Amino acid sequence: MSAQDKEIAQLHDDMVEDLYALVNKYMKIISLDVPENDEKEALKKITVIMRDALHNVEEVANNMPDIKIIGEDD
Repeated sequence: MSAQDKEIAQLHDDMVEDLYALVNKYMKIISLDVPENDEKEALKKITVIMRDALHNVEEVANNMPDIKIIGEDD
């Protein structure tokens, strides 16, 4: 296992926690803004958006020789 693999493995739980926090953030926003909120439907739609976004990130990563981290200074 490479040093990079070890580091990513150590960050695994943090990444999963961050993802759940992001889902919860948007579920709270929707529940406050939409009184007749259907939580199951909202969760389904949020996860579709996240899956699409992750797919787009993968597409960019697969087509770029050098990956620039968003927000990184030049």
